[in-house]
Amino acid sequence: MRNSLAKQDTLLEFLYELDSSPTEFVPHMLTLLNRYFGFEKIAFLNCKELSIFDIFNSDETKGKKQNPQNILVDTYAIENSDSLIQQYNNFYYAMDYMTYDKIPPKFSNQNTILSSQLPRNVININYKKYLESLSLQHFLVTYLFDANQSCIGRIALANTKEQGNFTKKDIQLMSTISKHISYRYSHFLEKKARIEKLNIMNKCYTNISMGILLLDNKFNVVDSNKVASEYCSEILTFQTDAVCKASKYSKYKIQQQVANIVSDNIISLKKDDAQTVFKTYSATYTCTITPCIAHDIHDNLETLYYIYISKQVNSERDNLEKFAQLYNLTTQELAIIHLVKEGCSSIEISQKLFISKHTVKSHFTNIYRKLNISGRVALLHKLTCTSDEAETESL
Repeated sequence: MRNSLAKQDTLLEFLYELDSSPTEFVPHMLTLLNRYFGFEKIAFLNCKELSIFDIFNSDETKGKKQNPQNILVDTYAIENSDSLIQQYNNFYYAMDYMTYDKIPPKFSNQNTILSSQLPRNVININYKKYLESLSLQHFLVTYLFDANQSCIGRIALANTKEQGNFTKKDIQLMSTISKHISYRYSHFLEKKARIEKLNIMNKCYTNISMGILLLDNKFNVVDSNKVASEYCSEILTFQTDAVCKASKYSKYKIQQQVANIVSDNIISLKKDDAQTVFKTYSATYTCTITPCIAHDIHDNLETLYYIYISKQVNSERDNLEKFAQLYNLTTQELAIIHLVKEGCSSIEISQKLFISKHTVKSHFTNIYRKLNISGRVALLHKLTCTSDEAETESL
């Protein structure tokens, strides 16, 4: 009874550590099998069918018509060199008589099989010599299955002739834990696939001309591309009253302020696809928020939000930017010049930009000094002259 409880505790400890697996599940799992159950020679093999897309896009097979075939995509072994694994992958995998597609139909409902259970005439003579060169004679193979009962990999235990064949206890142990390993490995593959898809998406939207923000279900910004960062900085030049609700540790404080305005807008309008428009002196920014459903780290469904920011350049932008570059004007100074052109007074400029009258006066002083003028009339005249010169150059 005591011995049985000790084995149960060992199994529970194995499963507990298996759940705390690092980034790479397979080597961690094999190391635990070695540590807790004393298996010395262990290998994991996972294959997939090579698709038509893979065939015609590989350098070696380009232009050659071939039939789909199984290829190894994940191989790992305890106490075996990389060269030995590569040798198996390149030359002997096709000869392996214990791959799931080669075992006799009567074993198809079993998840654990001994090599001694299989007919000896199925062994390729070259493969037999290969195994003898490694001093391996006995194998216990455990097949892993996903929820659809598709084989997603196999664990191969090996013994030498001196060690003898595997016992009934070994078979029972591997048969018991195979279901637990299958479940965890299947979820590992699903999460890995989602991460790979996310990485592909990140690469896609990192360099496009549209700004993209990703928000969690509480409207906190969790990701942003470079364009969105630039657009949000430009938007906030005219939205200085925006409140940032982001954590002090967040690296998306600027984006969060824009996201707050956009999310407050859809909540007030009660529309999932509500648009928010921001106008600056040089452009109009349209923000569209779209909800989507995704899995969290615990595989629960959660709602995320994407904010797409598009920019439409105003017709005067080029002239104003040339004007700013010519006289080394700051963004705030250019915003004030734009409002002067619109006919705003100093008080109105102060209200629109949410700055004090004293700050407005200080900006005017800097503008007059840079342009070498003395007042608003001269400023408007300078703007008109610069615009006319730019139009003449374009003609």
